[in-house]
Amino acid sequence: MKIVHFAKLLNTKLKRNTFRVGGSESSVVNLALAQTKNHEVAILNSSKIENLKLKNIKFFHSEFNLLNIFFNNPFFKLINLFGKPDIIIIHEIYNFNLIPLIFFSKFLKINIYICPRGTLSPIALEINKFKKYLYLQIFFKNVVRFANGFIALNKGEKTHIKKKFKNHQIFLIPNGINRVFSNYKNIKLSNNLKIKRKKILIGFLGRYDFYIKGLDILLKEYSLYLNKSLKKSVKIIFIGEHRVKHGYSSQIILDKFNKINKKNSIKISGTFYKKKKFRELQKFDILIQPSRSEGMPSTVLEAMSVGVPVAATKETNILDILKKSNSGWEINHNINDISNFFLKIENIDKKIISNYGLRGYKYSFNKLDIQKISDYCFQKNKLRSYKL
Repeated sequence: MKIVHFAKLLNTKLKRNTFRVGGSESSVVNLALAQTKNHEVAILNSSKIENLKLKNIKFFHSEFNLLNIFFNNPFFKLINLFGKPDIIIIHEIYNFNLIPLIFFSKFLKINIYICPRGTLSPIALEINKFKKYLYLQIFFKNVVRFANGFIALNKGEKTHIKKKFKNHQIFLIPNGINRVFSNYKNIKLSNNLKIKRKKILIGFLGRYDFYIKGLDILLKEYSLYLNKSLKKSVKIIFIGEHRVKHGYSSQIILDKFNKINKKNSIKISGTFYKKKKFRELQKFDILIQPSRSEGMPSTVLEAMSVGVPVAATKETNILDILKKSNSGWEINHNINDISNFFLKIENIDKKIISNYGLRGYKYSFNKLDIQKISDYCFQKNKLRSYKL
């Protein structure tokens, strides 16, 4: 089967056939790589970055304009060099290039599936609300009727899609984990070392988008914890990159960190990729994900894959997995909730925390391997929903 992914790969640097990308982009790349085991795979990249390479994946640039719709059409170029796809999966819904892409796909009787990746959640729709409303009502609603169905990452996203587009088939295909970086013996050794450590390291890994990622709440709650606690044994590590969004400039972000960091309780770091990212993740006792909105955060799955338990809000759409695997805790945005969680954690036996992480590792190994997900969901020109 020939599969094409229409996606926007941002902040991408090529190095030894690996990508330095964010969570959403890496999930697309991981799925595409897994699909190469049984299928021919291409990525139609809507960004201006060209000359990308990955083993067994073909890359094409997808920027349509009035001149190239009929002459030097990127979609025709893909068909000429890759062949007619059986399936096209659209991972980027806010893009006017969907008009020619879907038009030519339906003309050639190619199956089209749309994967919104969290962009239809209530919080996501509140950002640039008027523009998104016009786009979805005037343009996307008419385009989507030509699609064969939607792909949801989890039950929460399935609900959001149903509210907007009631008469479409929805397949549940979650993000998964590339197992290359996980080793059970190393995880047990790492956890044994963490048990002996006096401090409890709670880590955040992701972009410093204060509003969407809930970092404003996390910092307020951590400040409350420092005022309440006598032990002050919980430290926070922030690993990520600045993105100026929702009124938070880089200077405001640094000021907010430094205000609490005077107490020497926070470590701030730039972002890491691939093996180095997993090594840093494994240093955490707990990963915290206080987001207001997510599709299905790759960081949580990656933490589970290296034996790190997770504290997350319901808005991350990950609580079902944490409850089934008994590998984490639910937190919320109510005042004092996260600060009380820190107080609770500093009084828990660290062996209990370690056991949460080991259960998460076992669950991720059995259920969240991206190769297993790909093999099950993509067979003979048909999609199947995956049961977690």
